[in-house]
Amino acid sequence: MMQVIDGKRYNTKTANLIAMQGFEHSDSRGTQLFVTNKRSFFRYEWTRWQGEENAIVVLDQQEAFDFFCKNWYDALESEKEFEEIRQKYFKEIEVVDA
Repeated sequence: MMQVIDGKRYNTKTANLIAMQGFEHSDSRGTQLFVTNKRSFFRYEWTRWQGEENAIVVLDQQEAFDFFCKNWYDALESEKEFEEIRQKYFKEIEVVDA
C-alpha cells in the first residue's frame, strides 16, 4: 500500500518491515510496523472485514517504539533479540530498569 500524508510518501513495498501481526492473506486483520529509508515510522493496518479500510498511520520514533513494545515484546525469544531490534531501529531511545 502507498499513501501520501503531509507531503510524504509512505510505501509498504519500499519501507523496511520491523514487525508484523496477523497474515495479510487471511480473512482477518493485522498490523505491520515499518520504517522508511529516511527514518520515518508508520504502521500499516490491513483488514479483510466488510466496512473497514486499510490504513497507514504515521508515528514518531517514540510512538513506534512504544507500539513495538506493547505488541511484540512478549513474542521475542530473548532480551538479546529485543536489544538488537532496539539498536537497529530505536537506538536513540534509552531503556532503563524501573
